Amino acid sequence: MDVLELLQEDGELEADKKASEVAEAKPADAPKNVEEETKKRKRSRKRQRRGSCEAKRSRTEGESAGQAPKAVDMERKARSVFLNNLPVEATSEWIKTTVLAVLPEGSNEPAVIERVHIGRDKKYPTRCAGWANVTFTSETVARDAVGKLDYQMVDCEELLKAAEEKEQQNTAATMDSGGPVNKRCGGHGPKGIRVTRRCLYATSGLQQQQQLNSKEDHKASSKSTASQFRLPTDLVEQLRNLVREHSLSDSPAGRLADSYRRTFGHRVPVQEYGFKNFVAALSSIPGVSTWEEKPQQIWFSWDTEEDADDDLSPPPPAADGGGGGGAFCYMPADPNLVSSLCAAAASVFAK
Repeated sequence: MDVLELLQEDGELEADKKASEVAEAKPADAPKNVEEETKKRKRSRKRQRRGSCEAKRSRTEGESAGQAPKAVDMERKARSVFLNNLPVEATSEWIKTTVLAVLPEGSNEPAVIERVHIGRDKKYPTRCAGWANVTFTSETVARDAVGKLDYQMVDCEELLKAAEEKEQQNTAATMDSGGPVNKRCGGHGPKGIRVTRRCLYATSGLQQQQQLNSKEDHKASSKSTASQFRLPTDLVEQLRNLVREHSLSDSPAGRLADSYRRTFGHRVPVQEYGFKNFVAALSSIPGVSTWEEKPQQIWFSWDTEEDADDDLSPPPPAADGGGGGGAFCYMPADPNLVSSLCAAAASVFAK
């Protein structure tokens, strides 16, 4: 056998070895190929699903495109804007009802109210701080509201009972249905406002000043027994000392009148001499602030809790500086009036 034959045999052996190695390697590589194929199949299925969804969407869009647009319900839109502008704690039915119950007819509709801002308590942000600001859509609506306020104490006892009963019924229904229950307690204090008494004063410093400047209005206002009295000098001096001792010079006069009850334990002087006269006397004390608001706004103020120990800080001024001719309205009330504020609005929002 010559050299050429030997080389051919060696080449055939090497070829057989390579063939056997390839045959042995194929079973080991088979699972990888299967995995890749399954991945490819899954990807293609996803693509098919996406395509069918897009086709459905385009079909529905094409059908709806042919329809006429639905008419916008302006009352419903105004109500939603009004509710969405309320802070967290004001979404409860109590506060909505209180603010709207105090305002006269024509100015207590969501359509004419642009925004209601409820002050937050510094210690418990979910509680009301005792003041509110109502911004109307126009200055005329605000002035009309101030002109129609009767400046009388409003007894909200029945409103509060109805609101509490409704809340209890809603809570019981939610518990029966197995849904979530909003418990009014937590590590940061109870949510909402706790109400102990349900009486409320409403007055307007701007309106009363206008009445005193006019002789006819002054005669009409003199018929009121409260306006016939003026605070005695010793009581005014006592108020000056109160402002000085408690460093309340930066507080509004209406809140100071309420702080008299909290400090001395009774509200007799305020009822005896009239709240507006009390506020006028406090406003004459040097350093007591008077807010300047936008003309389309009304400010409300009340006590949030019996024996409240807050710093009586006034609400922040308007962002744009506000105008000096704003409608100024105080509603100091005995503790936690806010809860009671919520049933008159129930009839408005139930529609």
